[in-house]
Amino acid sequence: MACVKKRESRSSSIKCMLFALIACITAAESAAGQAVLNTIDEKGIRGKLVSMDANGSISFETESKEVKRTQAADVVSIVFSDLAAKQEKTDIELTLHNGDVFLGAVEPQDAPAQGFAFRDRSAGLISLPDLGMVQWIRFPSSKGKKLVVEGEAARDFVFLGNGDRISGTVDSISSKGVAVDRSGDVKTFPLDELLAVYIAPLVPVKPLEGVFGVFILRNGGMTHGKVKKFENGIFSLSLAIAKDQEIAVEEVLNVSFRNGNFTYLSDVVPAGIVEIRALFEEPLTCKPPFGKGSTHHFHPDRSYDGNRISIGGKRFYKGIGSYSWTEIRYRLDGAYRRFETLAGIDDEVMSRLDKGSVVFRVLVDGKEAARSPVMKGGMAPVKLAADLAGAATLSLIVDYAGDPLELEDDDTSDNADWAEAILVKK
Repeated sequence: MACVKKRESRSSSIKCMLFALIACITAAESAAGQAVLNTIDEKGIRGKLVSMDANGSISFETESKEVKRTQAADVVSIVFSDLAAKQEKTDIELTLHNGDVFLGAVEPQDAPAQGFAFRDRSAGLISLPDLGMVQWIRFPSSKGKKLVVEGEAARDFVFLGNGDRISGTVDSISSKGVAVDRSGDVKTFPLDELLAVYIAPLVPVKPLEGVFGVFILRNGGMTHGKVKKFENGIFSLSLAIAKDQEIAVEEVLNVSFRNGNFTYLSDVVPAGIVEIRALFEEPLTCKPPFGKGSTHHFHPDRSYDGNRISIGGKRFYKGIGSYSWTEIRYRLDGAYRRFETLAGIDDEVMSRLDKGSVVFRVLVDGKEAARSPVMKGGMAPVKLAADLAGAATLSLIVDYAGDPLELEDDDTSDNADWAEAILVKK
């Protein structure tokens, strides 16, 4: 609503502002729950998530008011927003041993005995019954600092702002500080003196059973949980290693599901990777396991430059970042019926003069099953799919789009993504 009169009373001006505010609030409320539903059989269904129960039954109302009913086991993702997560500079980052990440502040109230309480800006109060569930706590002052522990260290570490690193056993963490036991000598370090805290794993984290969701939160956090129910815009979750949690749909950017009727290719270890790292060099064949630095052109769930995958302005939380020239090989052993992906050049090249130029190819048992047109930075992703019935192998190839010896067709900025690449089970 706009006020166009040049002269008006103070009260009418206030009324105008109030009506505009109400209109904005109403618009925001009406948009709550608006989403894009992607299933193994159909992508890009626009509408609104209506309900979900503990058995995985989902009701989704399309823009045409048709109610679609499906199962979480068949859902690849529910996208509520393509916006980037917004992390505040003052956020403390809490990482759990199962990969959950929360962003906020240490809760002032007393934590449960032997536990830890944290206030996440999107998820609310996170109550951990056991401090051993915590892997890292990184304070804002740690930004840009390299914090290293030796592999899966058996000791806890406290990193101080003065550069010291203290080892011992972390007894407790609260808003009062971090208490560290060093052979019976317990010392408490105030939070404002710390860069980070690392807590060694005591026991392996038990994975969630059955179909569960990975929730990407608006504040940049991430949590794994089984949906007990979704109604009235609230997800009620059983989290992997924290207590049950309620999260408003407005605080969720994206939900992707695991243990369903498909497998994300980024969760599968390739049988081998062949890559050319520079012009005129011979191809290198890399075999598993793929440790850091063992391959340059294979980045599960990240772009080639290590960012969240983004193509044509859309963000994706699962996929594979690669580069030209690369072939990523998988053994299937006849266990799947279809492959599909959204392929394109990552948006991270858009600030560069060269926007990249590649062709994506899919080989099934050595024969080409799908090919993209020439893809350049800024283009929308293209869908590629292939029939895998009875297939033993799958190869994903990123080719140069032209002659790399010609200046206009060199391999600069060929940051290629296989976004939301999935294998649909038989």
